[in-house]
Amino acid sequence: MAYLVADMGHWFPGKKVLISPKLIKKIEWDTSEVILKVTEEGVKASPEYEPGEAISDSYVANLQKYYGGIAENIY
Repeated sequence: MAYLVADMGHWFPGKKVLISPKLIKKIEWDTSEVILKVTEEGVKASPEYEPGEAISDSYVANLQKYYGGIAENIY
C-alpha cells in the first residue's frame, strides 16, 4: 500500500488527504481506528488530495516535505 486516503469528514467536508503507511503507529481493528504518529492538526493541514487525479512526483515531494517537517523519521 502506497497511501491511505483519509476523508476529513466532519472537519472539512469533501477534503481528502493521503497518509503514508509510515505515519501509522497502530491500527485498532475492533474499533476501525487508525492511530498516527502525527497530530490531528497535522493531518487537518495536510496537502489536499483530489481523487481521480494522478499522483504526481511534485505532489509526493510536497507531501514528504510537509510530513517530514511535522513527524520524525518517516521517510
